[in-house]
Amino acid sequence: MPYSFVTCPACERLHRCIFYLDEIHTQGTDFKFPVEFKAAVTLGNRLTKDCFVQACMRMRKLGHGHSLKFWSSYEVHQQIKTLKLKSIDQYQKDNRNDFIKLIDILRWVYENTQQSTWDGLHHWAAQSLSYQRKVSAFRHINWNDNQQEFTNDLIKDLANECSEPEVIQLINMYGASKTMQTLLEIYRNRYEQTSYGIWQEMRDQVLKRLEDYAGKK
Repeated sequence: MPYSFVTCPACERLHRCIFYLDEIHTQGTDFKFPVEFKAAVTLGNRLTKDCFVQACMRMRKLGHGHSLKFWSSYEVHQQIKTLKLKSIDQYQKDNRNDFIKLIDILRWVYENTQQSTWDGLHHWAAQSLSYQRKVSAFRHINWNDNQQEFTNDLIKDLANECSEPEVIQLINMYGASKTMQTLLEIYRNRYEQTSYGIWQEMRDQVLKRLEDYAGKK
């Protein structure tokens, strides 16, 4: 039978406890850690700003009695060092040391966040096409008509128009010749090749966002 943490004897002895919080449990967790409590934050591959801040801010008195240390794998350590070297001038390179500072970790997290955002633009644009296809599929339904009949044929048509292809042939995925294109060019072409009704305002907003932020894919 589960018990509330406040009834546990450890609740009054947090200074003698070790806590392990994985990525999921850092969200919404609020232990009243005593002053001078220390935490070790593990730095995993592709760690982004939101996850990083979620983990660090479990220490509610950070800078006022709470402190952090950072642990990473060798691979992550090398990534941080590489970014550090790219950010310094020749004089600093000649007089550099390999000591990793907080600013170096923050630079690495920022770089990961940028890359994650850029990678997500492709999926975001793909979802806009999927959403518009579903909106188009419902165009034959008059929602203000209480006498609207949902016949078997209507339901089948909706399912066919809304469903994503479950099988994609390899030749369709990799058979075409490869050319370097921006995400804007890719999705502008996809919009032109669609056979269903497109919401013009949404199309323009998606393409504008890709024009502002996306590069080549």
